[in-house]
Amino acid sequence: MPQSLLNCEWSFLSQMIYRINQCSTYEEFAEISLKQIKTMIPYTKGIMFQAENKQGMIRMVCPYAISPPGNSFDENRYIEGNYSAKWSDYMYTPWSNVFRHSDISQETDWTKTPIYQDILAPQNLHYGLYTTLIHNDRPLGAIVLWKSKESGDFTEKEMYIMDVMKIHFELKLYYLLTTQVTPKDSLPSAFAKPITSFSQNYGLTKREAEITQLIYYGKTSEDICQGLYISDSTLRKHIHNVYRKVGVKTRVQLLKELEQFT
Repeated sequence: MPQSLLNCEWSFLSQMIYRINQCSTYEEFAEISLKQIKTMIPYTKGIMFQAENKQGMIRMVCPYAISPPGNSFDENRYIEGNYSAKWSDYMYTPWSNVFRHSDISQETDWTKTPIYQDILAPQNLHYGLYTTLIHNDRPLGAIVLWKSKESGDFTEKEMYIMDVMKIHFELKLYYLLTTQVTPKDSLPSAFAKPITSFSQNYGLTKREAEITQLIYYGKTSEDICQGLYISDSTLRKHIHNVYRKVGVKTRVQLLKELEQFT
């Protein structure tokens, strides 16, 4: 899908990447992502799902939706109604994908399906754009956008935008689902005060404190780089600054210092 974007559009995508990588919870990530996407891709209804894999069967859970005012779309009914959605078959592929419903099924076929007639058609949702998020053959979730029939199908350019962004959505969701990190004001009470006191005592910046927290949780450098969307050299620079401020030379020494505050 070769496409070109304006400089201002590339700039907005860069800002979107920055915003989603500041999110610290799935709910915040879903809301920011869907709102930011809508700025460049007008849609009627947008949902982000997490994927649950039980005994080889993948189902969508934890829906987070953005709907027009007055819309009564029931996300739980959508995922719990035992509907067979053709697009969900693509959750079994080894990597993330972007595609339209019109690319995988004839309109005359999908409009006859129970999920279309029971749920989508009553809400005037006709065209779908799907982004499956899969990291290293592990299903993570999906972003589903719908348009009304009057709005027309999603364009090649809109598909290209999601194709550009899918790796960023994938890595951030992978990080959120595999890293137990929460914002400072919602940390477990047993750890919120110590990490705050530790950071204030040594004059750590917000980013340095976040990295220290991840080190405390036993995350590797690769995990931290992927989750915070920073390069290895940037991470090493932050860790060097933390070591310098705390007066240590290794992670083990850093954790021993941190234990004094817990």
